[in-house]
Amino acid sequence: MSSLSIFAQTGREYFKTYQEIKYPNGKIKEQADWKDGLIIGKRKFFNDKGVLIEEHRFSEDSVEFKDGKPYKGIGTLKTYYQSGSVASVVPIYEMLRQVRADFEYELKVDYDLDLKGYFENGKLAYIFKMERPLVLNGSRNQNYSKMNMFYPDALLLNKEINQEGLDAEITLYHDDGTLLGKGKMHNGKKVGYWKLLNSSSIVESEGEFLEKGLDIEYKTGIWKYYNESGTLIKEVEYYKVGGGKNFKYGDFVNLSKFYDEKGILMSIIQYPSVSDINFYVDTVELYHSNGQLNFKYNDVDKIEMFNGMPYNFSGKFDSYYSNGNLKETGYLSKIPRGGASEYEININECIMKPTKKIGRWYYFNEDGKMIKIIEYDFCGNVKQELATNKVDKENTKYQLQKNSYTFDYVVKL
Repeated sequence: MSSLSIFAQTGREYFKTYQEIKYPNGKIKEQADWKDGLIIGKRKFFNDKGVLIEEHRFSEDSVEFKDGKPYKGIGTLKTYYQSGSVASVVPIYEMLRQVRADFEYELKVDYDLDLKGYFENGKLAYIFKMERPLVLNGSRNQNYSKMNMFYPDALLLNKEINQEGLDAEITLYHDDGTLLGKGKMHNGKKVGYWKLLNSSSIVESEGEFLEKGLDIEYKTGIWKYYNESGTLIKEVEYYKVGGGKNFKYGDFVNLSKFYDEKGILMSIIQYPSVSDINFYVDTVELYHSNGQLNFKYNDVDKIEMFNGMPYNFSGKFDSYYSNGNLKETGYLSKIPRGGASEYEININECIMKPTKKIGRWYYFNEDGKMIKIIEYDFCGNVKQELATNKVDKENTKYQLQKNSYTFDYVVKL
């Protein structure tokens, strides 16, 4: 596409001409109607296959004069899909800007005008206003190579085409014309708070995108997700800033909550590192359908070994009946996230064995009575099951002491 800069020397009569430029293959590249240094009529741009991709229109009535000479015109810029349907409609103005002894032709998008983009089916895709005027001088051919959109629109909506500092409050729509969401975009990315709707105009998700700084669009902080009825079904937290453990933007951090279709909390997941999620490593809480706690896993609490040292590759597990009574309690071992050294494997041959019970586990019936105590080794094998009379003795203590009762979970040799 040719440069949009045209000069008319001071003191000379403004030219009136039809201009046509062609590609080396003979296809028309540009057609323009010039009068008094401005476009009066149409200016069209085509790709090298002869398909119209951009059109400027200015009527003679739109021309403004200064000192008896035309210097400004108000018009419209349109871009097109390959099919010929309109891709965007942008109010623009043309003007002759004096540069030393010459006048330079300039196109500009003002900050207070609505810029509109359309889906190929003709439905409105987005609408926004620029936060500052944008001059359009120069070639825009490269920006049509991947997306047939007007330059600032492409900057806002195409992540591969950015211009530092370009901001806009934008309204997005689904391809059926219903509202998708409203928010701010910067350098082609959503930034700040967004509430996104489904095609039934019900909130689908809401949260914040990373503010200015990176070339990729990232969700940050707590995001909420809803089902088609608008019921909250998930809350997840994305990395925002600071912290350790090699977190990066786009990673889940801290707690995520999941709900059923009625909005009842079903589980809470914790993401202590950026590794793949392992159910018994990261799940903190799971709930029954009546809202009672089903089980709870604590990755921070470690079991004590026979030598008094904590076993780092373990976590505490408690499960409950739907009436709230404790069902079983004990510790689970886990595979080290980073693998195990030969030294560690020699000490504990089962260290790389999938999740298993270790140490002493306590079991209860639905009425809350302790009915069984089993001891497991590091490989998850049953070492022994305590005799009924010993279990009954522990149950008596448990019923008397309840919350103050001390469970002996220690892994014994």
